[in-house]
Amino acid sequence: MAIHIRRREFIVTLSGAAAWPLVARAQRPTTIQKVGFLSDEDALADFEVITNALSELGYVEGRNIVFERRNADGKNDLLPHLAADLVSTGVNVIVAVGTPATRAAKNATNSIPIVFSRISDPIALGLVTSLARPGGNLTGVTVLTRDLAAKRLEMLAEVVQRIKRVGVLSDPTFPPTSLELEETKRAASLLNIELELLSLQRAEELEAAVYTLVERRGQALIIVPTPLFTAHRKRLAEIAITNRLPTMLYRREMVEAGGLHVVRTALLRHVPASRPLCG
Repeated sequence: MAIHIRRREFIVTLSGAAAWPLVARAQRPTTIQKVGFLSDEDALADFEVITNALSELGYVEGRNIVFERRNADGKNDLLPHLAADLVSTGVNVIVAVGTPATRAAKNATNSIPIVFSRISDPIALGLVTSLARPGGNLTGVTVLTRDLAAKRLEMLAEVVQRIKRVGVLSDPTFPPTSLELEETKRAASLLNIELELLSLQRAEELEAAVYTLVERRGQALIIVPTPLFTAHRKRLAEIAITNRLPTMLYRREMVEAGGLHVVRTALLRHVPASRPLCG
């Protein structure tokens, strides 16, 4: 069932989706299971969560379970080849992290179970037919980024006083982008906030996009989730700090890469010290 669940429950879903015998799960596993792990960006944290939780269930890497890992490192055009390569290795299940990786896995096989994560809206993206009955060979979890898009702008309006103009940094090539922009625009209309849409596809365009916002008197920045911005999170934080620009983030890794420093410096002229902003 494609629903929003916690990480531990995701591991349970993974175990079930692999169609491993119930008897094998009830007893100490003895046969070697092969799990494919496909991601469109660095997903080391996700991989560690999976291996640690499976270890608690009795599946120890190198003893009764092996992993085939493939990472496109932000180069989504490699994903079809990587997905096909995983299928050729005879994996029992594929864990796909991110929309591009999930689509590549779905196109590569209609028989191997696929468990996806970091998907904003699996129905709208055409991955499953419904939440109750996803159909096909896909199941997984959503991160509800579409539902949170409007809430991010609302939070920004609460923290940055008298805000009237906000930049929205997005990558149009990332499938969920249009869904999140739609929700952000709807919220902006209700809040009487003008949006400065900053669309780019290459990391080399980051500085220019943010400088454009500053020149047009933008008061804050929202970053729409995409592997491109996650990969260049440190650079984004540096740009925001340089321009003292309040920025709404979307991942813990972005805060750790410098976003917390944005809170300490870039927001001083906008918000009280007791109300830091990070997302």
